[in-house]
Amino acid sequence: MVRTSFAWLADLPWSDRHLGQPRICTTQTRADEDHFDLNRVKDRILEYLAVMKLRTIAMHKLTRTRRIERVPRAASVRGPIL
Repeated sequence: MVRTSFAWLADLPWSDRHLGQPRICTTQTRADEDHFDLNRVKDRILEYLAVMKLRTIAMHKLTRTRRIERVPRAASVRGPIL
C-alpha cells in the first residue's frame, strides 16, 4: 500500500506549472458523475476554480495596461513601525 502511494505521487507531473484552465461547467459535470453527494466539497472546489479564473483574467488585464505598481519590500523600509 505504501509503495503504491509513493509510486503514484512520483508519477504526478510536478514540473508542469501550467496545465491549462479547467472549464467550470465540464468540471461540475464530471464531479457530479464521478462523486455522488459531497455537494459542499464540490461547491467549494468550483468556487476555488472560479476565483482562480477571475484572478487570472484580472492579472492579465493589469499586465496588458501596465498599471502594476511596485510595492516596496518591508526590508527596504527604514524607521520605527508604528
